[in-house]
Amino acid sequence: ADAQVPESLLKKRKRNDAWAAAKAAEADKAKKDHKAKRAAMFKRAEAYVKEYREKERDIVRLRREARAKGSFYMEPGAKGLFVMR
Repeated sequence: ADAQVPESLLKKRKRNDAWAAAKAAEADKAKKDHKAKRAAMFKRAEAYVKEYREKERDIVRLRREARAKGSFYMEPGAKGLFVMR
């Protein structure tokens, strides 16, 4: 009851196993890369939040200082430049 397996079927199995292993390795690498990218994006977003919070606190602080001195604080507006030729 020793069944012989054709050589072409053995080659096909071996090739399919190699493809599956390569695909799994590629998927694992893609998952790690994606995780690293997500972490970097999150850190960048945290930095932006920190920057804007600091700006808001500075504006509040400057308003309070101006009010304490009896004057007004004008927030810096958008700077625009209109050029005509």
